[in-house]
Amino acid sequence: MKNRKIAMSMLNRFIIASMVLFPMQYVQASAHAVGTYSRVPDGTGEFIDQEPTKGKLNIVEKEELPQHRVIINEINSSPDDWVEFINLGTGEIDLSGYEIRDNSDDHRWKFAEGTKLPAGELFVVDANTDGQVYDDQTDAYVAGKFAAAIGIGSGDSIRLYDKAGKLLDEYSWTEHASYKGDEALASFGRYPDGTGEFMEFPTSTKGKANIITNPVILNEIQSNDLKGGYDWIELANPTGKVLDISGIVIKDSDDTHQYVIPKGTTIPKNGFLVLTEKMLGFGLGKNDSVRLFEKERLIASTTWKDHTNPTWGLYPDLTGTEYRNTKEATPNERNKFKDVPVVEWPGNGKVVIFDHKPTFLKDSSGLDFFKGQLYAVDNGTGKFWVLDVSKNGELSFAKGFEKGKRVRFQKDAHDVKAAGPDAEGITVDGDGFVYIASERDNNVKDVNFNMILKVDPHKEGNDLVALQQWDLTASLPQVSANMGIEAVEWVSNANVVGKLYDQNTDKVFDATKYPNAISNGVFFVALEDNGHVYAYVLNKDGSSVQIADIDGKIGGAMALDYDTYEKVLWAVADDGYNNRAAKISINGKKNPDIVHVLPPSGVDISSNNEGFAIAEASFTKDGQRPVYRFKDGEKSGSLSIGSIASDYKEGVVDNPGNGGSNNGTVNPTPITPTPGTPKVDQNRINVTSVLTQTSKGSIATAALTEQALAEAIAFVEENPTETTVKIKVEAAANAKTVEMMIPNKSIRALAEARVETLVIESPIATITFDAITLKTIAEAAKADVKISASVVDSGTLSVSGVTKERIADRPIFDFTVTSGDAERSVISKAG
Repeated sequence: MKNRKIAMSMLNRFIIASMVLFPMQYVQASAHAVGTYSRVPDGTGEFIDQEPTKGKLNIVEKEELPQHRVIINEINSSPDDWVEFINLGTGEIDLSGYEIRDNSDDHRWKFAEGTKLPAGELFVVDANTDGQVYDDQTDAYVAGKFAAAIGIGSGDSIRLYDKAGKLLDEYSWTEHASYKGDEALASFGRYPDGTGEFMEFPTSTKGKANIITNPVILNEIQSNDLKGGYDWIELANPTGKVLDISGIVIKDSDDTHQYVIPKGTTIPKNGFLVLTEKMLGFGLGKNDSVRLFEKERLIASTTWKDHTNPTWGLYPDLTGTEYRNTKEATPNERNKFKDVPVVEWPGNGKVVIFDHKPTFLKDSSGLDFFKGQLYAVDNGTGKFWVLDVSKNGELSFAKGFEKGKRVRFQKDAHDVKAAGPDAEGITVDGDGFVYIASERDNNVKDVNFNMILKVDPHKEGNDLVALQQWDLTASLPQVSANMGIEAVEWVSNANVVGKLYDQNTDKVFDATKYPNAISNGVFFVALEDNGHVYAYVLNKDGSSVQIADIDGKIGGAMALDYDTYEKVLWAVADDGYNNRAAKISINGKKNPDIVHVLPPSGVDISSNNEGFAIAEASFTKDGQRPVYRFKDGEKSGSLSIGSIASDYKEGVVDNPGNGGSNNGTVNPTPITPTPGTPKVDQNRINVTSVLTQTSKGSIATAALTEQALAEAIAFVEENPTETTVKIKVEAAANAKTVEMMIPNKSIRALAEARVETLVIESPIATITFDAITLKTIAEAAKADVKISASVVDSGTLSVSGVTKERIADRPIFDFTVTSGDAERSVISKAG
């Protein structure tokens, strides 16, 4: 204790002396020093924690950096092979003769003579880098590209040796790096660059610094609320987990206007956060900007002209790459735009998993449904499976497909070891032949090669060499290796002749103009890079003709499915665009009608779902039919099953084509979909009907589309003086009953919109629904809604004589509203 007192006394004297010499300086520590707190250099430097130097100068010996030191900084093994190196030395290093090996000593590649790497800089070796390739047969090196020596695999190593054969650095892994199941996004990289440990890096940064940024989205901005409210900025969380945005700095176009988001601020998973000018401390004006910074690095920004009108939003919502004026302000909700309506998923939100145990392979991709069977393909091996689907929803592998069958290029017919096609999509034509969409040859993974391969799935054996091939590469936009065609879908001529707009003839598609076409149909492919859907005629001689280019406006398309019951083509994105879908109506227009559909609540929007298929309408049960999704990057849990609302009744026949069936039974009085597309003029819709003769008299059936009603509702929303949506049904004068089919979602949209009256006019009667009635119907409806008006023969009524006298010769009508199996009588009275 005595010694301790002496020491404290000496320390006190030292501090006093220090204060006399330097009265305005002091040291503040947040914890005990490991050594002592010392000024470096003595007297003038900052205090640091270092080894004690009692009575001696505070000298820190700096670690001398070597003049030459090169190490591995980043590795990419899928989809493209490349290795990034960094020079941590103080001088330029000559890499001539340095060698790269994978996990095999037979796979070697040397840097070309004269390869130099300056101090502190990065150097990337990719598939096309020239160097020297080791030939294990001659034990010599020959000139060649990196890809000729090394193909980096899913379970592999990269090793670096100097000229003398000394191992300098290495890294090994057991699976491709991936982020959210997508190998195209990720790499193995050091963080920080050059000094950190290797990690599965969420963003590959070929030739650039390895950085991690906050994924927060700048989603919507209000600079001029016409109702007098505050200006505001909406941030969004695109991930499936709570997102911490503490410390993010928000600025407008003036650097002096800034707001630092407080510590502990989070955004719920897939949620939003609105910050008003009251919170920010500054407002937004004309010709202004909003910028987000993380640690002084700009991570998001946008600029607008004049004022936002009504707001300025990211397009498409959450996933887009551009900003534009929105249709309406939607703080804390998804953005809405004028050109493409966005609707909720039309069906049950529940999704279940089929393969709880490993059932398929890891690279799951395309799906297709045809004649009661589900087709699924793996892009890593080119293998596909066929599963039988029962009406109760059970799935089992079809005979001969328990282990799948592998598709091979014609050139690889005699090379069983060839890697084969990168089979991303699958479809089946009316004759049962299978077509595979491949975006590259897995033997040459760094080159985009868009090809469709045709095989006979019923052929014996597990290896199927393509019967025919069509190379589409030259006719499509030039893209990187792994951003090519992701899906293919065959659609029967019955569903495209006179309906698909042909860009070559500038008219609707006429199959007779293409006499050499195969399969009695058109093939649609989806390009991941731009999200466009391209339609092709495939010819018998292996040539092809592109006849349409359709932009579904979803960013990146990964799957296609044509639903012959609803007569729409689905283009579906993966997690890159939050699993959003575009319903494309092939209706004879040069620019077809498009509706965006959000995924059901049971789908994790961060899932890398690359396959999508809707079951045939005859599989409808309780107003729902199955929808299948196939997730890439998972050994189990890859195939999920949801559902979509369906008004199918037993006896309806689907036209041949994928997504529908051609084996339904014929009913004498089917509910026939309306021919042609409803015509919309502002808030007025004209729709034609089909007349069917029954034992109860003639019935005229008409069907509205979500698109038509969405357009009419949009007009009412945009024009305050309009409060009515009017529908005119064109029907034969001798019709005894007129039936109008309205999608369930559209009824709900009418009830939620600023629509005070719905008027349905037909040759039989005009029916008017007020807002209260619309809301009542929307709440009661469990499926699509049918509104009927019938002429009733007064002779069939069981009424008293007095009532008959009152009726006299006046017409009697029966009005009903039905949804599914439940009927709600709305009007039933004398005319």
